[in-house]
Amino acid sequence: MALQKDDLPKELRKDYTDTIISASKKLSTLVINILKLNKLENQEIILMLRRIAKQAGIYS
Repeated sequence: MALQKDDLPKELRKDYTDTIISASKKLSTLVINILKLNKLENQEIILMLRRIAKQAGIYS
């Protein structure tokens, strides 16, 4: 890996590190948004099932 090279200039090492940090933050945001979307979809499904159950007289 490039960061493991001892002869890598400090500036280049910093650029690589900044890129890794930036990509990690973007990936973290993406994962959080996917989890939020999944939670919303699950809540929507539960509400839909409740509506169907109410219409069928199963849920009050």
